[in-house]
Amino acid sequence: PLCPASNNPDDITVLSPSHFLNLGLSSTIIEPNYTDLKLNRMSRWQLIQRLLQEFLNRWNSEYLTRLQQRPKWWAHHPNFKVGTLVLLKDNRLAPQQWHLARIIEVYPGDDNAVRVVKVRTASGEYKRNIEKICALPFAEEEED
Repeated sequence: PLCPASNNPDDITVLSPSHFLNLGLSSTIIEPNYTDLKLNRMSRWQLIQRLLQEFLNRWNSEYLTRLQQRPKWWAHHPNFKVGTLVLLKDNRLAPQQWHLARIIEVYPGDDNAVRVVKVRTASGEYKRNIEKICALPFAEEEED
């Protein structure tokens, strides 16, 4: 996700790199994995698909993991707030798919540190530990 698609707090849609790579088309057809094929055996289409798959794999493994840093509780970090747009971590999804959610309730502990939140996705409401969510960088920019 690069930025929210609208300023509406009830809307959880965002613009992502796949919107630009796929010309805005959200493909539900699973493409075959071309990353293991030898380069000299590929057609031009397969080569382009391989480059796209490698980009999405790197995006998922390098960029998204940087959003979810896990520092110890040594320093005070700002708590999650109601209305923040977040990603839900789910290893079962393809690299270009994320569960987007908006925080609708926070549950602070005895020390007032929020460790559990209630989120709303397109498919329902769930309680999640903050280790299973990551705030989007533009959410932090909006708060500043």
